Amino acid sequence: MQLIFAVLMYVLPLAAHSSSAQEILRLQGFTLVNGCRLFALTGEAVGSFPGTMCIFLPDGSFISGSDTHLRFFSKNDEILWEIPGHFHHQLNLSPDGKKILALSSDVSGSERIDRFLVLNLKGTVLHSQTALPLLKATNSSRLNFLISKPVAGLKVEATHFNSIYEIPKLVGSNLPAYLREGNIIVNSTFLGVFILSPDLQKVLHHMTFKNSRLHNVHDVQVTRRGNFLYFNNMVDSGQLHFFQVSGPSLPDLWSSVNELDPRTGKLIHLFEATPRHIFYSSVSSNVQEVTDDIWLFTHFMNGTYFYSKSRRELFLAVPGTHYTSTGFMPTQQVRAERLIEFLRARER
Repeated sequence: MQLIFAVLMYVLPLAAHSSSAQEILRLQGFTLVNGCRLFALTGEAVGSFPGTMCIFLPDGSFISGSDTHLRFFSKNDEILWEIPGHFHHQLNLSPDGKKILALSSDVSGSERIDRFLVLNLKGTVLHSQTALPLLKATNSSRLNFLISKPVAGLKVEATHFNSIYEIPKLVGSNLPAYLREGNIIVNSTFLGVFILSPDLQKVLHHMTFKNSRLHNVHDVQVTRRGNFLYFNNMVDSGQLHFFQVSGPSLPDLWSSVNELDPRTGKLIHLFEATPRHIFYSSVSSNVQEVTDDIWLFTHFMNGTYFYSKSRRELFLAVPGTHYTSTGFMPTQQVRAERLIEFLRARER
């Protein structure tokens, strides 16, 4: 009985169809990455490394970001280079694996504002830009958010960017001019999505997603088909819905995962739970296109989910990615990656 409970705690198959078994087989060889912690597809922990956000490379080395440094570790855990600074939310590699894309911060008094960085694997900063020119170019105002837990004297943040990606090689046709391979896409809660030139110096496009209340969105990226893929933390249906529990009515808040065609402005794929308000991730969370049919996405507390777009069905839940010896841990981003070469290099 204890063994059965342990298995269920880490991974929960959600569908019994033969196609679900085939989908799970297609995921074999992937390792789940939550920050700097590694998990098997079963949700069992297989490794942990220094830092809060990591990129793992085939030769056994890895890049580690935290709120104090960006560091490059050799496969023998030697620090080969480091850059002091406040790094947050996520680190990503460019599609060719040669550049690091990072979100950092500039501090002025008690205020922080985001800085975007593109670096090579030797730690050389190739391009750098703060969020201030983005606000100026789009006539956007500072957020001036109070930081709930002040760190090192910081009390206010002027912006709250949460994702940064390089646009991959695209196969879609008749795409807008701003969607080009090599451009950079960044997203800020409330302020919207910004498409930047590869050197980060020019704003090529700015938009907010109208199906999200106040653009409450995380992890905006461009698929190889040229569509926007994002985690919609707070869906805006055009009116405020309520559901009845015992006593007063409560707002019917829910989250969704969206794929939007920029040519039409319409959603072409959508995940919402049934009933929809049982899936509400008010903060954090991410989405990843694992295959043309399979999405990985997270709830910031409950775990990692795999979803088939063609069957419109969740087929696997992995709560173990969010679990530690002391309980469940709030999570920003989980990715499915093929890390066999990295893990083998660490064994030698």
